[in-house]
Amino acid sequence: MTLDDMSRYKDLFISEAQEHVEKINAALLELEQDPAAQAALEQTFRSVHSLKGMAGTMGYTNLSRLAHSLEDLLDQVRQEKTPITPALMDLLFAGVDAIQTLINDLSLIHI
Repeated sequence: MTLDDMSRYKDLFISEAQEHVEKINAALLELEQDPAAQAALEQTFRSVHSLKGMAGTMGYTNLSRLAHSLEDLLDQVRQEKTPITPALMDLLFAGVDAIQTLINDLSLIHI
């Protein structure tokens, strides 16, 4: 793969990752307002799962690991092993902020 190919894929990754972050944030806001909003929980899980896979495919290990940790936490909520609390929501939003920071950092790297 050439550097031009990598740059093109990186730009596509960043664009799609941004879309997932926006979906995650919107769904988390809905979940924060209504902890019983199952559709919002499922949307969050799906977007985090997609982001994890995309990051792994691109070799962005830190981003993939962080998304995997959020995915595991969301799965605990889906299985009703972990309740939705204000502290959990703070943790989820902090995780998404960290993901956003990693995406922003990637956009600054020119290959």
